[in-house]
Amino acid sequence: MAQTQQQSWFTGWLEQQRPGLLRMAQSIVKDRSEAEDVVQDTALALWRRLEQGGVEDPAAYARRAVWVNALKRRSRWRDWVPLEAEALALRGLPEPASPSPPELALSAWELEAALAELPAAQQAVIRLRFYGGLTFAETAEALSLSINTVGSRCRYALHSLRQMLPKSQEPNPKEEKNAKPRRKKR
Repeated sequence: MAQTQQQSWFTGWLEQQRPGLLRMAQSIVKDRSEAEDVVQDTALALWRRLEQGGVEDPAAYARRAVWVNALKRRSRWRDWVPLEAEALALRGLPEPASPSPPELALSAWELEAALAELPAAQQAVIRLRFYGGLTFAETAEALSLSINTVGSRCRYALHSLRQMLPKSQEPNPKEEKNAKPRRKKR
């Protein structure tokens, strides 16, 4: 009886956690079916660990395991294909549609290329915080870091991304304010 209760709890819990885990895995492996495999492998490993009683926080364990398993799966790829529009066109895949107006849109490929240039530690924080939707505290727990370390890595990563990515065409209100001529003092 206890086994079926644990199974029903795990099934419900996994259905609740699955979308976030899938987003995180897909952000790393870039393929929906590969991401689903990563999440499924992680769920199986988590179930086995739960049966042994070796997991205190299943959510933290699952996030960390998805991250590690997705990186392992990505590192095994031998025929890595760049995500530029030309490479997608050669494979018959369209580039995702951009929201309008186009001058303000950032291509998913541009963002992924910039993320790939970040150090792995900063990538981990960005992916968990923004793809996984975790708080700073949850990210710190998942990566076994202090909250301050997570915060600084996030700040440095965002600063680097701002430097790498094209500037928005939207006028900056601060720049406009500073651009106005000032009255001469008498």
